[in-house]
Amino acid sequence: MKNTNIMYVKERKLKSGEIVYELRCSVKNIITNKFDNKVKTVRIPKDIIGKKERNKYLLDKQIKWKEELERQAKGIALPKDNNITFCDYAQSWVDDILVFDKTAVSHYENSVNNMKIFKEKFGVLKLKDINLNIVQNFCKWLNNRKKITTTVTVIKSVKDYIKKERLKIVTVYTNAGISERTMDAASKVGEHINIDSAKKICNYLNVNINEFFDIKIKEEQYSLSANKHVISMLSSILRKAVKENYIDKNYASSEYIDKICGTVGEKQIIIEEEELSSLVKCIENEQDIRKKTAFTIALALGLRGTEIAGLEWKDFDFEKNTVSIQRDSICRVGHKAITRATKNKTSNRTLTMPEYVAEVIKDYRTWWLGQKELLGDYFGDTDRLFINAKRENMTSDTISYWLKKFLKENKLKNITLHSLRHTNITMQIINGVDCKTVSIRAGHSNISTTMNIYSHYASRTDKSASEVINSVLYNKKVMN
Repeated sequence: MKNTNIMYVKERKLKSGEIVYELRCSVKNIITNKFDNKVKTVRIPKDIIGKKERNKYLLDKQIKWKEELERQAKGIALPKDNNITFCDYAQSWVDDILVFDKTAVSHYENSVNNMKIFKEKFGVLKLKDINLNIVQNFCKWLNNRKKITTTVTVIKSVKDYIKKERLKIVTVYTNAGISERTMDAASKVGEHINIDSAKKICNYLNVNINEFFDIKIKEEQYSLSANKHVISMLSSILRKAVKENYIDKNYASSEYIDKICGTVGEKQIIIEEEELSSLVKCIENEQDIRKKTAFTIALALGLRGTEIAGLEWKDFDFEKNTVSIQRDSICRVGHKAITRATKNKTSNRTLTMPEYVAEVIKDYRTWWLGQKELLGDYFGDTDRLFINAKRENMTSDTISYWLKKFLKENKLKNITLHSLRHTNITMQIINGVDCKTVSIRAGHSNISTTMNIYSHYASRTDKSASEVINSVLYNKKVMN
């Protein structure tokens, strides 16, 4: 039979600096008579140093993999490496994340961090030896693990000290290795900054860190979401190992493991009428039309920050007053935004906009078109509502930064951009909008997601429904 396999090799540098090799092969399946695209990541052992030896190792891997693919295509069972360690297998799983989806940056970075846990707890344990007892003991450890958190609060302005010493602010933050934004934060009493940034500033200025910052250290459990992500990753790795016949069972699946625990942070939601009224009024009076529009969309439509950053003008139908959510603009790679599909299939949705919101967005479009005409070619060829100073696609990080400054300037409750989404969803539930509609507008994967997160507020509408039934059927009013 003619060899129809075509092998491509691409050198790839990981964020850690390590060099790996991406093997791609197109294999003709004799059963379907179609070509299947296959990808494999190869790491060259550190003890193989010489260029000739490294090339020989890589070529050997290509030959063996090609033979393996040919056997697969013919439906022949493949012999497995029974001595492969869990961590080596898991690392290969991590390396392939960005190979199959270049936009899965957050997933990749979280998985890299989780690998540190696996290497510590599983060490050189072989994949075939992962059993129920080992996984359950790992879950117990995960539930009980704790971390040290450090909160650094500014008690004295760094900029005031710099000016007093007749130094240049730009020189200080550049040489200290921090950003201008961090320097601004370090100069506002009551603001919080990273401990490493505080140390860099004080080391450069040669001052006592306690003179400018109040440092509090406490021990606490990891969050429920962080622990669930670790178990989910473990389960995904073992599920793949079962599929590839390395092991018989996935002992990290929900049918085997005990309940995963962890802290659950209280959602920041504005439900008090006075607070909400003040927030709305301040947004309406915001002079920067970009911020006014972004905050209005977040609060009135309940979009995720990544969805707001991904909005384009073609998504709007002003005759029907609707907007279609089609994409996310997510955290940058090399300081550039990446556009990807929305979080899940149900996140692709079309929402009817309140009339006021539509008018705000129309006003913003008029301003946006004016800027495009004024700046000409410098504005760039873009259809995005929000772009940064370099005329590049924006991420939600910038909108979050806008909100933080806006809340402080207006002396409002300190909340996050995602809190505006929570507030939108909660307001709908409290005011009697049925949960299915709320779930669809929120873009949740199913109604149970909405109910699990907002069940506390749904109980209020249940009580209201009871009062309505009491009044209608029995003509009795509830006495307060």
